[in-house]
Order: sequence, then structure tokens, then C-alpha cells
Amino acid sequence: MTTTALPSSPPPLSPPPRLALIDVLDRDGRARQSISVTRWPVRIGRALDNDLVLDDPGVAAHHCTLTPHAEKPAIALQVGDTRNGVLLGRTRLASGSEHRLAHGQEWQAGQTRLRLRLAQGPLAPEQAVAHAGVGGLLSGTLAVLALAGLTGISSYLDSVPGKFSISLTRELLIVGLLVALWSLLWSLSSKMFRHQMLYWQHLRIAAWGTVATQLGMYALGGLSFALSIPILSRIQPELPWLVLMVMLYAHLMRVLPRHRRVVAGTSVLLCLGLLATHLSLRQQETGRWFAPLYASSLAHPALRLAPAEDVSTFLQGAATLEAPLQTAARQNNHTDDEDELELEGMEDGL
Repeated sequence: MTTTALPSSPPPLSPPPRLALIDVLDRDGRARQSISVTRWPVRIGRALDNDLVLDDPGVAAHHCTLTPHAEKPAIALQVGDTRNGVLLGRTRLASGSEHRLAHGQEWQAGQTRLRLRLAQGPLAPEQAVAHAGVGGLLSGTLAVLALAGLTGISSYLDSVPGKFSISLTRELLIVGLLVALWSLLWSLSSKMFRHQMLYWQHLRIAAWGTVATQLGMYALGGLSFALSIPILSRIQPELPWLVLMVMLYAHLMRVLPRHRRVVAGTSVLLCLGLLATHLSLRQQETGRWFAPLYASSLAHPALRLAPAEDVSTFLQGAATLEAPLQTAARQNNHTDDEDELELEGMEDGL
């Protein structure tokens, strides 16, 4: 009896090596689709015979092609027959042009952002994941407690005797709801752009910003009194705009961490615009760019560090106020007389 050996089955074919990946990016810069490249060239466009088909009306049938560049391992980006071209950074490549692409470089075809990752390219190191550690929790808790304490102090100073508890409850509710709502709106923005709420981080920023505003207002008023520097008291109402600028930058960096320069420029321009508008409205209403010197209460005389003026110098300074005060009084009397005449005329007409 003879046996016949069966032919051995061929060994399984190993998959071709991966040369690169082409990522289709979402608005956050994350890859929502990755195409493995095992051979060159790679054609990209809207037609179905492309290697990478893009469902984008701003993309031509054969929009661009990736081929090996003479300077390996770089890749050449060749722009096809397209009216929109290819956007590379801030440079627009017209139809028929060619550009050298490096590892990790991004370009845009129509409204679609693409990124090239080469197999020989360096791999970025692992990044630490931001967790709400003990330090963050303690900082946020301390900020909330400090805000509640300063709100209580402010309510005590402004309250009528015997009405402190009512005033404190009202102020805590108003401040708490405003800070919570402000943080919630920013958290929804973080959820929209980064897919994370980050509520505690935004709450910490809002609480510390409010605390910094109140402490800064107290500090400017106290230093103005102690050192006799009137300008500190005049700019006191403008301090919240500067704190708001810092807060906006901190909030926006939690929402758009990849756009530091844009966030910084937007925060500065927005707050400077609001501040300029605020100063212009005050100048139109009162004739002053800055707030007049006024204090509802005075600090303890022991805190006064500036030397006191002698009586004769004080009287000379007060004498210079007589003429402008008399002029202002005459203008007010003249305005009152005109209002009375106008009112009498209206009554006669009726």
C-alpha cells in the first residue's frame, strides 16, 4: 500500500508593512478617521476611485496626491485640478503646485483637515492626564470658603443694624447663584469643544477671580487712604475689568487649550474694549474719565502712613475750591429755574 503526500498549503501571506497613516481630524484636532497607507502614491478626492474618499462638497474629484519626496522620508503633496486648492497653514496652494510634507504636518482640502503620520516619524511622549487631585480640590474649596467669608464681611459693613442675617442670606444666594451659573456656562463650552465638563476647574477660576476682585478693591482703597495716593482710589472701579481679563483667559484655556495666542489676544481685546466703552460712557455722563474721590467710611487713623498737612496748607487748598463750587451752584440754580419755567408752560397749556 502506497501513500501519497498531500501538497502542503502555502504559508499565510503577511500583511504589507504600514508606511503611514492619514488622519481625518475633527474640530478639536483629534483623528475621527485614520487611513492606513501601505503603498504610494495615495490619491485623495471626492471620486470613488481615490484611495481616500472625502464626502466634502469643497473637495474636487481628484483633489491631491501624496507621493514619495526626493528628500526621504518626506512626502510630496501634489495639488490636483481644483478651484479651492489646498490650505497649508496660512498658505494656499493653487492647482498644479507641489509642497513637501513632513511627519505630523496638517493640511486642509475643502473643509476637511488632514494630517500625515509617517511610520519613521518620532512618537510624542505620553502626556499626563489632568485629574482633579487633592491640590485642586483644596484650592477650589478654599476659594469657595474665601468667597463666602468676603461676602459676609461686605454684607456686614453694608447692612442696617439688626438686619445682618437677612442681608447675609440674600448676598450669599445672589453671589452663589451667579458664580454657579457662570461656571456652568463655561463647563458646557468645555463639554462642547473638549468633551469634558471640567465644572470644578471653572468654579475654582470664578471663585478665585471674585475673591481677587474684592481683595483688590479693599487693597486699593486702603493704600489710597494710608499713603495719600488718590489715583489708587480713582482706578478702583476699573479693577474688575482687569480681573475679568485674566478670568476669561483662564476659562478659555480650559475650553481651547491648543489656541493659546488666540485666547490671549481675544481676552485682552475684549476686556480693553469693554473698559474703553465703560470709561467713555462715564465721561459722557459725568464729564470725568475716572470715578470721583468718595468714601462711605474711613479707616482707622492708625493706618494712615502719609504725613498730615498743616492747617494753613489745607485752607489754601480748600480756598481754590470756592470759585468752581460757586460756578457749579449757579449753573444748577439756572437749570432749576429753566425746569420750573418749562413746567409752568406745560401747566398753562393744559
